[in-house]
Amino acid sequence: MINNMNYGMTGGQVSPATPHGNVTKTSPYGNVEHPFDPPSLAIGAGATFVARETAAHPRRIISTLEKAIRHQGFSFIDIICQCPTHAGRNFFGDGDPVVIFKEIKKRAVQKKDQALEPGQFRVGILHEDASRAPFTPVRVHSD
Repeated sequence: MINNMNYGMTGGQVSPATPHGNVTKTSPYGNVEHPFDPPSLAIGAGATFVARETAAHPRRIISTLEKAIRHQGFSFIDIICQCPTHAGRNFFGDGDPVVIFKEIKKRAVQKKDQALEPGQFRVGILHEDASRAPFTPVRVHSD
């Protein structure tokens, strides 16, 4: 999931991932809803490999994508990325992609035991369960 926290390709509307209180074109007084946490939703839907990375960490994305592809089962990766034209200005206060990348890097927390402050998010492999057998279609033979 490429997650820029809004529907940026269509004008910067509020999305299920828009942070609470943030302004978009369709929420001019701020988003009244609390955002979905896509990794939690994926775990709840039965994903056996769930991770979050950022576009500011391309090498980590490649490594995590390789692990997800090799994983036997439902894999989901939430990739936090910039949206300079809408989310950048509205959420990060600047439309410059470099400024947004730096802000995303600053908010990404890799240590699993580190407490999260407001606006921060955890990155890396968030859930991995190799004990569940993956769904594989069974070929039915008729004699």
